[in-house]
Amino acid sequence: MTTKATEVRDIILNLLARGDLVVGDRLPAESALVEKYGVSRTTVREGLSSLVHEGVLQRKRGAGTYVQLSQKRTSRNCIAALVPSLNGIHGVYDDILESIEKSCYNDKFSLIVGSVYNDPEKATQYLNRYSRDHVAGVLFAPVIIPDYVATNLRLMAQIERFGIPFVIIDSPMDSTNQGRFTFVGSNNYGGSKKLMKHIISSGRQRIAYIRFYPGVASSDQRYQAYIYQLEENSIAIDESLIKILRFGESIQELGIMETRELLQANPRPDAILCTNDFVAKNCILELQKQGFRVPDDIAVAGFDDLDFSEYLTPSLTTVRQPVRQIGKLATEILMAKINKSIDYERQLFLECEIVIRESA
Repeated sequence: MTTKATEVRDIILNLLARGDLVVGDRLPAESALVEKYGVSRTTVREGLSSLVHEGVLQRKRGAGTYVQLSQKRTSRNCIAALVPSLNGIHGVYDDILESIEKSCYNDKFSLIVGSVYNDPEKATQYLNRYSRDHVAGVLFAPVIIPDYVATNLRLMAQIERFGIPFVIIDSPMDSTNQGRFTFVGSNNYGGSKKLMKHIISSGRQRIAYIRFYPGVASSDQRYQAYIYQLEENSIAIDESLIKILRFGESIQELGIMETRELLQANPRPDAILCTNDFVAKNCILELQKQGFRVPDDIAVAGFDDLDFSEYLTPSLTTVRQPVRQIGKLATEILMAKINKSIDYERQLFLECEIVIRESA
């Protein structure tokens, strides 16, 4: 079980692993540690006492606490990737992780992967483990839940508290916090904008949208492009054509109820944009089940260009993310942070490509 005292202990061990503390160094006063880490003096004492007991630290009466032994167990040539797998079915992360692993291998680093299934508590436990194992850095894909901002800010504060370099991948933070952290991912807004232009150019006017929970940054960016293109083309925004996915649905259920609800609109939509390809696949299957032809009656488009997209009937029009480039650049930047060759935060939004197939 993780306690505040063990967190203090893990912070000190991580500083040792990174070389920020070495044998003979004097630790800051207890009062300074209390202020820096926001814990009680008792908590600090308990955390330090455990390291004194292990022989890592030594207390000298009247002089303070000193590093006695360098921490032997270290993973300084290992980085960790934390991703929110979607109920065990991989999406964009397969290719991202393959690219990360290749970059790590080339740089003589090992890669360990934690799949958290969008469970913040599991993410917390993984991060505690990474701190205890003294990984050199973390590539962090935010968990996708309704309380997106607060939850992921808490997880990133945990990484910062441990002093581990990290880079966010796939979905950024909200606009207020975006500049605080290094991020590498797709230009979701630009990709969605290209897709909307294609849909509108085909003559569709009743364009519906199935989106993830408000507050999830990548989803918000895709949705904002949808709204912008409607306004840009003087198409009225109809709230009855905008649906939010239900939290907790399985991959097999994502978008089905929302598609059924959209079919109750009067008049019905003539196109449905979906926040990702999983939703688009279920949308097509539900439309066909109810006797609608895709795209003759209703066009459908997704986002991600997952492997199954081109094999659907009809094949799926979607947006392809530069996932391999995301993995490569994110790893390169993390290595630079580990080596301390950069000391500032940056945000890279890579351009997406529209893939036009049969569904829209």
